[in-house]
Amino acid sequence: MPSAGPESDVARALGIEQSSGRSKRLKRRLGWGSLAVMVATVVVIWAMRDTARTVAFKTHPVQCGNLTVTVTATGLHFYSLLWWA
Repeated sequence: MPSAGPESDVARALGIEQSSGRSKRLKRRLGWGSLAVMVATVVVIWAMRDTARTVAFKTHPVQCGNLTVTVTATGLHFYSLLWWA
């Protein structure tokens, strides 16, 4: 019977015993899978960026004339509330 050293007793007490082969494979697959997801995300973001995006301005010749503006409002004006107080 192999003797269990103090390191294995401490590891067992802390719950950090050596992983089985199955859990090692699972951890490895999850690691590679998360790396693949991160790489795919970077590739998609890089592919979606629009490098040819330019701003286009529309210009019109200047015209002189009258400007008509209609202003509407609803509710009470703040200073009218102060007047009633």
